[in-house]
This record gives sequence, C-alpha cells and structure tokens, in this order.
Amino acid sequence: MLKLEKSVSQTTWIKGHRTQFGEEANAEFNKIGEDALIGLDEAGARGESGESYMQALEESSEVNKLEIEKNEDN
Repeated sequence: MLKLEKSVSQTTWIKGHRTQFGEEANAEFNKIGEDALIGLDEAGARGESGESYMQALEESSEVNKLEIEKNEDN
C-alpha cells in the first residue's frame, strides 16, 4: 500500500509541474504574440514594411525555439 501511495504522490507532483510548465509556456507565447502585434503596429506607423518586420520576428522566434529545445535537453 505504501508503494501505491508513493506512486500516486509522484504522479500528482509530475502533473502539477506539467500544468505549471504549460501555463508558463502559454503565457510566454501570448506575450510573444502581443509583442509581435505591437511591433507590427509600430513598424506600420514608421512606414516600414510589415513583411520585413515579420521576417525579423520569425528569425527571432526560431532562435528562441532552439534555446527552449536546448534547455529541455538539459
């Protein structure tokens, strides 16, 4: 019975951390999206091409994605 209780406790702990990670990841992605929209608005106000801004944003997001993957591996 003790093993079952320990297993349930570990499962609850893992689920809690996955939920926390998911919430943090969602918040981060929402912030990235909001920042992208603000950046597009600002670029438009300066008369810059939204396409060049989007290209820079895509390059930046690729770097961020690689950093996240690197951190997950560690």
